[in-house]
Amino acid sequence: MIDSRSRAHRHAFRKQLLLVAGLSQDEVEKMDISAMNDEELQAMIRRRLLGEKTDDCAQKVVSVDDVESYLEQGWEFVATLPNDKVIIKLNDVAG
Repeated sequence: MIDSRSRAHRHAFRKQLLLVAGLSQDEVEKMDISAMNDEELQAMIRRRLLGEKTDDCAQKVVSVDDVESYLEQGWEFVATLPNDKVIIKLNDVAG
């Protein structure tokens, strides 16, 4: 059985995982983290870390030669791939 101290540690650890994955403090505070099962938490973290498409963010892989054009259009650099490709993302700032 999990005691209240263990429950508090688990909650704090889950909260930190979500923050590290890129959720804002405000987003995390609005969640009922203790009600989330492991699979829900993992799916949320995976979406943020791996850049799966959500309603407010899209990612794409483009050629290094095209990056400057995308950056000028508001896209953000995410990572460089080993094949002269780059991952970029576009956030919906209106949301």
